[in-house]
Amino acid sequence: MLTLLALLMPLVHAAPPGSVRPPTHIYQVPWWEREVVPIPPEVTTPPAVQPYSFGEFAPVEGVILTTWYNRASPGYPAITPSYVSMIEELLSRDVPVTICDSPEPSTIARSALDSAGIDPDDLDWMDCNLDTIWMRDYGPFFTLDEDTATMIGDARYDGRTRDNAFPEVYADAMGHDAHGVSLSMEGGNFYSNGEG
Repeated sequence: MLTLLALLMPLVHAAPPGSVRPPTHIYQVPWWEREVVPIPPEVTTPPAVQPYSFGEFAPVEGVILTTWYNRASPGYPAITPSYVSMIEELLSRDVPVTICDSPEPSTIARSALDSAGIDPDDLDWMDCNLDTIWMRDYGPFFTLDEDTATMIGDARYDGRTRDNAFPEVYADAMGHDAHGVSLSMEGGNFYSNGEG
């Protein structure tokens, strides 16, 4: 055991300050200089360049939400105050907010925002056709290429056809490239550390 520790210590000391990773570790190499990992043949239309996923807590350029359920029933709690507070905070930080006016009528959301003193016209409204409000589950994966062009990744989300189709619809509307990812996602469980 002591021999193993003695062998490991030089590796630890050889790493950059604040890191225990050796200089040759993949996370010590900039993402644009890394070797592209071969993509399995079943993946649809892979990007021509290595995509870079943002870290989970990286700064954002905008937020996409849907209109929300305004029902006080066990299956659909009244979450309007949470959404309104979130939007108010985002706008106060100059973060653009896009709201897809589905699955609920946009009049509910506009009325709630107006009642809270938020001008609904300060938000971008997108005409959508969705099954649910859970954008975190089925929404697009935003990535960048080496030229910082935005690309949209889309994993399969089973069970809700309109939700599953949304990332590609959004990419088309915004003029971004969309690429399928051959993963079936339960939803809300893709977390990137931003290091490739």
